[in-house]
Amino acid sequence: MDDLFGDIPQPKRQGKTEGRKPLTAEDVRGMMIDLIRGLREADTVPFDQREFEKHIAMFPIMAQWLPGDEGKQLVFEFEREVERLRKTA
Repeated sequence: MDDLFGDIPQPKRQGKTEGRKPLTAEDVRGMMIDLIRGLREADTVPFDQREFEKHIAMFPIMAQWLPGDEGKQLVFEFEREVERLRKTA
């Protein structure tokens, strides 16, 4: 079948492109701890409402990446800080 637009040169690719590296439990743990630390240091919610709700929804999902009760403990600490900051609003 003939090409409607003729022979159009395709852009050249610069080697193999690599995507993001897969997250590890260590990466997730670090993000969770950083988020808790940021909340502890704050006197008011340090995010807009939409971002705050996103963190609240995602935190328990992130905790599933961690072994044993570690994730549950971090969720407990996170929820404690969320509650503290909600009381200040």
